Amino acid sequence: MPAARPLPALLLPWLCAAVLLAGGCSLLSSAPDPEEAWVEQEIHDGPPRRDLLRACEWAVLRSEFPVSDRDEVAGRVTSGWDVNLAPYSKQGTRSRAVLEVVELSERNAYRVRARVEVQRNQEVHQTLELAAADWEDDGFDMTRARIVLQQVLVQVRRPQP
Repeated sequence: MPAARPLPALLLPWLCAAVLLAGGCSLLSSAPDPEEAWVEQEIHDGPPRRDLLRACEWAVLRSEFPVSDRDEVAGRVTSGWDVNLAPYSKQGTRSRAVLEVVELSERNAYRVRARVEVQRNQEVHQTLELAAADWEDDGFDMTRARIVLQQVLVQVRRPQP
């Protein structure tokens, strides 16, 4: 019959896994700087700025965000909040897309920037009541921002011959 291993030897693999997971969780929870949260792409030989802003509005809708607000002067399109309430405390979230069109020095050249802001509902008791929600910033959704930006690029890029 093999000798029984001591208790600390049995716990060592589990302890190592717990330490690695705890370190990984702290890396995931660190929110990026707001300026680093932008996903951007340059467009050369693009459509007029007005048409590019219209493409941004369509990209917001195609990415399943609520109707957007367009600021022609600032070159910014901001979606409405996409709200997902949850029955458990601090589980509800809402997010909105923000797109910016920045003109470059070259004619019909632009930099399109996108980011998705996320907020978490801090309400503990009435978690399913939108009027009682207490929203707090919870970082940015870089994956969803890339999807919104790709929706813009699909509309404005010319096919390669």
